[in-house]
Amino acid sequence: FTVDGTGVIVHVYGDFNLDGVNGAVINVINGATLIVHGQLITKNNVDINVGTGCTFEILSGLNAKNGSSLDISGTMDIGGNVTVEQNAIFNVGSSGSMNIDGNVNFGTNGQLIVDGNVTIGGDLTGTATVSGSGTVDVAGTVSGGIVDLVPLPIELIDFYAVDLGYSVIISWLTASETNNDYFILYSSIVAINWNVEAKIDGGGNSKEI
Repeated sequence: FTVDGTGVIVHVYGDFNLDGVNGAVINVINGATLIVHGQLITKNNVDINVGTGCTFEILSGLNAKNGSSLDISGTMDIGGNVTVEQNAIFNVGSSGSMNIDGNVNFGTNGQLIVDGNVTIGGDLTGTATVSGSGTVDVAGTVSGGIVDLVPLPIELIDFYAVDLGYSVIISWLTASETNNDYFILYSSIVAINWNVEAKIDGGGNSKEI
């Protein structure tokens, strides 16, 4: 299924159900726009490509089976939740952005490669590695086996935590910060489900301790 050409806008009303098509390919290329006014439902090994300057919008979530591959160089907006079973690869290029209103569940053995920007309005769960030079902003909690390999935009030289019994005092020192907007402090009782406790302004671009 290909949507091709500057100014071309294709609407799919209701769910876009490809559950009976193993290895389905969806291409949105050369400035085109695809809008699904429902949920996108796919079978195994779906391959979705959104080219530079293109938009793919799904209003009611993405439900994909094993081996899903998303290659995003344009804009992909998803209302609702994203659920994939296993072996998913989401690759957001340097010119790409992926905005998800709800939760993301990667299942097992997922990869999120981000050189652009990803925004998740809900929780991020499952077993996946996160890598790349871009940004991933999760409004909810991060749980399961999510391993963050994205390099931090700071050089951390010291970190202190003092347990007072009823609260914890936390402080840190950085030698440098590069385009660092803010720090987010999370807490967890059992190191599985994490809650946001505070958001503290960063130093932007700083070379001072």
